[in-house]
Amino acid sequence: MSKKEKIKESNFTGVVASLLLSVLFIVVGAAMLFLPDMKLIYFSFLVSGILLASGIALIVSFFVKKGFRDLTNYNFSTGTLVTIVGFCILVRAKDLTEFFYVLMGTLLLVFSVILLQYAIQMKGMAAKRWGIMLLLALIFMVLSVLILTDVKKLFSTNLTALYIVIFVAGILGILSVIFVALRSRGYKKEQDRKQEDTYSEMEALSTAQTTSDTSLGGKENAAGEGNLTEKGNSTVEENTSAEGNASGTGNDDVTESVSVTASSQETV
Repeated sequence: MSKKEKIKESNFTGVVASLLLSVLFIVVGAAMLFLPDMKLIYFSFLVSGILLASGIALIVSFFVKKGFRDLTNYNFSTGTLVTIVGFCILVRAKDLTEFFYVLMGTLLLVFSVILLQYAIQMKGMAAKRWGIMLLLALIFMVLSVLILTDVKKLFSTNLTALYIVIFVAGILGILSVIFVALRSRGYKKEQDRKQEDTYSEMEALSTAQTTSDTSLGGKENAAGEGNLTEKGNSTVEENTSAEGNASGTGNDDVTESVSVTASSQETV
């Protein structure tokens, strides 16, 4: 499995987990707010079912995709843990209704951590409103701690406030996933565009360099041919001058011979 495929699979798993958690919050919050006769034990069964399905899916994915070849793949151990927790909730569903706020507080803490990671990703992708997501993540993190510690019986005695918190968290969770997905797609397009521009600039520079080298080579060849032509002309001129000198010397010798002959005739 390539590095790109690993990142894609990891992101997909995280997005699915975040969406399931958000949907669970919306269903539980809406049902308890608008259906007063709804029993909490049903939601314990729902949470158990989601955990069991998710855990089994992770275990199956580990073997189907041969995750044992990747040392950083913990789908099997994570799936086993989630499956065991889901089974325990299923068995003790009736007893857990008394501590339902603790279960919701734990899930809300997980949700706030996911939202915090989304905020950091948004900052890394230069999103303009990443600070809002960071603020929401911190708010839900504080609320989850208050629910778990049950300071002054704030939520255990006032479940309506708890249902409102998790309902709002579910809606914001879905909106956050959509926002992150859109920004991630836009950021990828921007990076691809920058990469294409960089390649175009590099190709233009390479073409200009090649043209410059070709032009310079042509000038050097022309200069070399000119030098050879000048050398050839100089050689011809030297040869012509040499022939002229030789001819003049021959004429002088003939003149001298004629003069000697004339002098001999006068003597006689």
